[in-house]
Amino acid sequence: MKTIAIKLVSVLFMIAVIDSHSFAQSNFEKDFVAFHKKAIMTCGLIKKPEMHKKAEILQELKEFRTQLGELQKKYAGNPPEEYSNDPLWKSYFMGFYDIIDALQTRVEKENYKVAAMNCSRFCMLFDKIHTINGHLTLTDMMFRWFSQVTMTTNMVNAANYPGAEHNDKNVRELHKKVLEFKKAAKKSEEFNKEFKNIDKLYSKWLNALESNDYQGVSDTFKKFQGAFGKVFLMSL
Repeated sequence: MKTIAIKLVSVLFMIAVIDSHSFAQSNFEKDFVAFHKKAIMTCGLIKKPEMHKKAEILQELKEFRTQLGELQKKYAGNPPEEYSNDPLWKSYFMGFYDIIDALQTRVEKENYKVAAMNCSRFCMLFDKIHTINGHLTLTDMMFRWFSQVTMTTNMVNAANYPGAEHNDKNVRELHKKVLEFKKAAKKSEEFNKEFKNIDKLYSKWLNALESNDYQGVSDTFKKFQGAFGKVFLMSL
């Protein structure tokens, strides 16, 4: 009887451990997405300093740092199974701290333009983590797509027309990937509606590029850029 009781306790203990591990796994992506959203929203304040007080932005960065600390405490030493083989796992948390430090230092000096230049590092790090571990998301693909559209537009603005035309292939391939990921993600009707708007602007931008309407490329990109942020946040 005593042996049966011991075995029963052992089984229950194992079930508890498995359930606890499964719970951590099921909640990690949700926590990671919430952290990514916080990054985008915090950078949104930094990119529009005229609409926010310095103290408000610093408070947002403080909350952001606290959120990262909670993530580190929960997952740095206990990675979800799908990330458990990555020897770089703990270094990613240090990478996020480094970006936050860079933002805070510049915000404290009210050097908002330079601070904003660091914002893309968040998405680059999320992309890196997902790429290394084979878990790319729609948001990652949208970031890559937007980056290449931006790069191509910058080439046009620099009068590097051959470079812009050559990069056309990369932009098209990434747009194709975005559509594939979007289809697989099965997003809401609201997201699809908003995505349709930026997709129309992208088509207009692409047509301007391929017809050598370089002023049209710059003008359309500004509209595309203005509408992209909302859809990007919704993709998470």
